[in-house]
Amino acid sequence: MNIGELYSMNCRNLGSKPALIFKERTISHEELEKRTNQFAQFLLSSGYQKGDRIAILSKNHIELPVIMLGAAKAGVIFTPINYRMTATEITGLLQHFKPRALFFSEEYVETVLSFKNHVAVEKYVNIDRLDSHEDYLSLDGVIRSQSVESPQIQIDGQDTYFITYTSGTTGKPKGGIVTHESRCMQVLLYSIEFGIKSNDIQLVVGPIYHAVPHVLLLTQLVLGGTLVIMKEFDAIQVLENISNYKVTNMFMVPTMCNFLLELDDSVKQKYDMGSVKTLISSGSALPTSTKERIIAFFNQVHLFDLYGASEIGGCAVLRPEDQLKTTRSIGKPVMFNDVKIFDSNGYELPAGEVGEIYIKNPYHFKGYLDNPVETEKAFKNGYITVGDLGRKDENGFIYLAGRKKDMVISGGVNIYPDEIEDVLYKHPDVLDVAVIGIPDKIWGESLKAFIVRRNNQATEQELIDFCKQNLASYKKPKSIEFVNELPRNAAGKILKKDLRAPYWAQHSNM
Repeated sequence: MNIGELYSMNCRNLGSKPALIFKERTISHEELEKRTNQFAQFLLSSGYQKGDRIAILSKNHIELPVIMLGAAKAGVIFTPINYRMTATEITGLLQHFKPRALFFSEEYVETVLSFKNHVAVEKYVNIDRLDSHEDYLSLDGVIRSQSVESPQIQIDGQDTYFITYTSGTTGKPKGGIVTHESRCMQVLLYSIEFGIKSNDIQLVVGPIYHAVPHVLLLTQLVLGGTLVIMKEFDAIQVLENISNYKVTNMFMVPTMCNFLLELDDSVKQKYDMGSVKTLISSGSALPTSTKERIIAFFNQVHLFDLYGASEIGGCAVLRPEDQLKTTRSIGKPVMFNDVKIFDSNGYELPAGEVGEIYIKNPYHFKGYLDNPVETEKAFKNGYITVGDLGRKDENGFIYLAGRKKDMVISGGVNIYPDEIEDVLYKHPDVLDVAVIGIPDKIWGESLKAFIVRRNNQATEQELIDFCKQNLASYKKPKSIEFVNELPRNAAGKILKKDLRAPYWAQHSNM
């Protein structure tokens, strides 16, 4: 069984029911089935064999599900590229991935031309153009004459579906190998956990190259529902799409939720949010104040806070009934998952103690592409880690303590920035916050907080004193810098390495 077949089995008889809506264009399930077959036939007629590779460079687009499902039907492995990467970063990724073809949208023509002579890519295909150009082919042009029949390719569940390049919040991105069976199991899990049905309408606002939007998209399509795809996030357009299309479920990272909630009430009141029954968030735990505002705005929506990673899929969730019972918990393990907290020697820790989070499930990745060293680091006795630290309470709820590489050691004491961030989020003028360790001649490291204020009223000393009232004195930030925004990747994770870089670069040169 493969993802392409799974879609065909459930949806080939849905006829004119809308499958994809993007701007002014709609593709029915009948058309999507034919178009994905045509894409697969194009690959096969071009000499592509099972296991060959293609890459995609585009913001969210109506053709992305066509390419993904079509490649799956042909047994061709794809990778969706983080479009926020620089041309140099994309060049390095392509040199590592070695695709035979690159499919890209019109806005990346100049980027593609800038690295075209530095990578061994055979075909360049523009997914927006209707006709070919001297530098690239047109997607519509290469598939319109292909057969609409399903390709006859034997694909095993353990064959590779795609390569997911990790977000790289702590270092150079790595290519995680994900099988067809893995994605099929996650589709099953997401449909059960989030109650996604065939009559649902999903708003796709998160970047499709990211793990959670990717799986949710597949889940909705395989179940025969409808996707309303946004090119990229825009708070007012989110409200417009929900109201116009009667969206029933959606995914947003916490930053998106904040942008939406910070809109003037006069703007928000123009739109009907009554159709939204499920909202899934991921990337970082939601502050309690944000949860309360989400639930109130979306009229008692079922709010889920999902924890996972590209390598392990979704593995824990804080469900609607538990949202306001805990503070910053990521919930409990989902079906098929066992989550343990280990110390540095590989021993399981008791409730309340912080250690490294390890996960065991049947749909984890197979390893990193051409990177046996990092693959070996990720696995321990059948469990996998992505470098997150956390703890469990006596009721089994899991709490993140941050990335292992984000832990600050000051005066020989381990300090977890998430704990300080949790306290700062409780201050009414703190909209967004990140705490890092910077060099300190006396203590080794000292704590520095970067804060986005809501009303620009709180002072540095006021916020330091606020921390002192709620934390042990050694945990309060030594300094605070007010910023307009924090650097984040498309998954909503704060890029603390970018915040640390200038301080540690200066330190290494001293």
